[in-house]
Amino acid sequence: MLDLQNVFVKYQPGDLPALNDVTFQAERGEFICVLGRSGAGKSTLVRTINGLQRPSSGAVTVSGKNVAMLSSKEQRLLRADIGMIFQHFQLIPRLTARQNIYTGMFGRRPSWKNLAGIFSTADHRRASEAIESVGLAGFEQRRAENLSGGQKQRVGVARALVQNPLMLLGDEPVASLDPTTSNEIFQLLTDLHEQQDWLTIVNVHNIELAKKFASRIIGMKDGKIVFDGSPAEMTEAEVEAIYAST
Repeated sequence: MLDLQNVFVKYQPGDLPALNDVTFQAERGEFICVLGRSGAGKSTLVRTINGLQRPSSGAVTVSGKNVAMLSSKEQRLLRADIGMIFQHFQLIPRLTARQNIYTGMFGRRPSWKNLAGIFSTADHRRASEAIESVGLAGFEQRRAENLSGGQKQRVGVARALVQNPLMLLGDEPVASLDPTTSNEIFQLLTDLHEQQDWLTIVNVHNIELAKKFASRIIGMKDGKIVFDGSPAEMTEAEVEAIYAST
């Protein structure tokens, strides 16, 4: 489903590459955690997969389509198949939880319907099902700015869920949360991943969360993949190679 071949990303000429010859493949059903220090290339990797960052060279292929070769319309449709959850939630504070969840449907709908706020009975039902799935029943009419961090991230997960995505990407989705809430969000993601048969790729700093929930771990350092294997294969030496100072 996902194929990266010799991907380099440089933000400015002369810069060291943010992604340095990254090659790997992944399929639906895999739950991948990406580990690495700040600046290792984790966020650039996620942005390159969903087409927000164009590779300087190499190819990113999703469902047989080279992301960099797609038209603007084709990229929008591709992103509708890729759910995203973020460290800082990316919610609209003045809107309710339900209204924020509806924005996850926008990629597959005509713009005029989005602007007019017109939703079908099926859309309302899908949003309600997502609210139940992420444990937000009773909070759907609360404005996003009045939710706790964990509740905001549940809204973010529900927003991705209503897209009916094939792939879910997370860019440090629990970095702003306390350990207990982080564990709860990862358990929620795991449960939904198994129900929906997604390909899930999540950047995370917490090694224990990665070992507990991931089926596969990718370790990055200086834009390169330095580990790719199962949690059981990640030894202390592998952790040291990922997190040691350059």
